[in-house]
Amino acid sequence: MFIIVSQRQEFTQTWKSLLAGRGNVVWYDPLSDLKKIINDSRPELVVADFHHPAFRAPEKIAALRQGGAKTRILLGSTQCDAQKELAFLAAGVVGCCDERLRPEDLAKVIGVVLHDGIWVSPAAIPLLINRLHSSAAKLAAESRAEAPASGNLALLSPREREVARMVGKGASNRDIASAMNITDRTVKAHLSAIFAKLGVSDRLQLALRVRGEQKAAATTYPA
Repeated sequence: MFIIVSQRQEFTQTWKSLLAGRGNVVWYDPLSDLKKIINDSRPELVVADFHHPAFRAPEKIAALRQGGAKTRILLGSTQCDAQKELAFLAAGVVGCCDERLRPEDLAKVIGVVLHDGIWVSPAAIPLLINRLHSSAAKLAAESRAEAPASGNLALLSPREREVARMVGKGASNRDIASAMNITDRTVKAHLSAIFAKLGVSDRLQLALRVRGEQKAAATTYPA
């Protein structure tokens, strides 16, 4: 079951068409009983209109999730800055979708969150990396200590190092392909080789590793 919460017909119709075929879709426009509806029905996903009064602040999201922590809440029709997007993610939403995204891109977001993923906009990724790096500095250092032979960027080829450094800055595969004048498939091939050489499993771990080594280098060789 999917719940759409909005006071706008255009928003409701857009998301109904996107969710068609995935399950039963129900529309609501409540102000006081929304928490009860979510807790009683336990929907697979709540698609909430950011313009609805019940979803305008992260604190309201956190309050709605009390007692229904398993419910995924996806904010639609948002134009939040990166700081506010991360605040909503911290409050428990699984994604914030800009209304300017194409329908096919919104469908990809739905696929990500329905498979227990969290969708983060490209604009918020660098800020998220910075925050994770700050809170996980000790863990990253321990990881490098456990695998000293596989944690050095010097193990990478020049092209792989360039890809790794761009990932460290939050660049997407498309951004990297454009900057290096290569295909997306080549970027993915470079990333697979990089992951294997450095002993990391995804681009977020790679970004943390790159930023950690850059910080260590700056500390050792100050400008």
